[in-house]
Amino acid sequence: MPYPHIIFDLDHTLWDFEANAEQVLNQLYNEYLKELNIERSDFMNIYRANNHHLWQQYHEHKITKHELKARRFPDTLTQLGLKLADLDFDIHKLEHHFIERSVEMDAVFPHCHRVLDALAKSSRLHIMTNGFVEAQHRKMKSAKIDHYFEHIFISEEIGANKPSSKIFEFALAALDCTANDCLMVGDNLVADVGGAKDIGMDQVWFNPDSLDKPATIQPSFEIKCLSELLDINH
Repeated sequence: MPYPHIIFDLDHTLWDFEANAEQVLNQLYNEYLKELNIERSDFMNIYRANNHHLWQQYHEHKITKHELKARRFPDTLTQLGLKLADLDFDIHKLEHHFIERSVEMDAVFPHCHRVLDALAKSSRLHIMTNGFVEAQHRKMKSAKIDHYFEHIFISEEIGANKPSSKIFEFALAALDCTANDCLMVGDNLVADVGGAKDIGMDQVWFNPDSLDKPATIQPSFEIKCLSELLDINH
């Protein structure tokens, strides 16, 4: 029996953050860092590690959106051994260009459009994201997936990040349904799976890289490819 509602995370679940970010980071490296004797791979790897760490802190309300955006590039360049005061460009340009260019990228995970087409025939589809409000709608439009979704629940607008029960309760009220009517699909075991589980909602852990699953969190379902959702929602 299909779920009446399927709620998707966006980044790392439908919109391929890593693929899109890599394109933009390569552009920024070529424009700003190539002549500074910084290895491209070092820049990419350190940025990814910093970005992941800062997003985890943001999910946990340990830092603000402003702090995340203000730190990820300066922290990266500092760890690469650069003195920010000696740079001949404004470090804040990196963050500005990263956001503005990223939202124009259109890479999604394999089978994304086909799966959304099929699911939309039997279920109402929605987005729930901790991403920044100024970026998420533009990402979906660039990737040509915005038309699939009825409701877009953005934590920044609601005032609560996943995994807080507040954002899930807000969604249930907006959809006028119960947790049993919904399926949450996301890549983050804490924010997506844990948050949905805590409110009694079934969850799908999207795990394309076959990461090890900790014993502390057991999702309702685990998939490596979005196409597997069609076997779950039938």
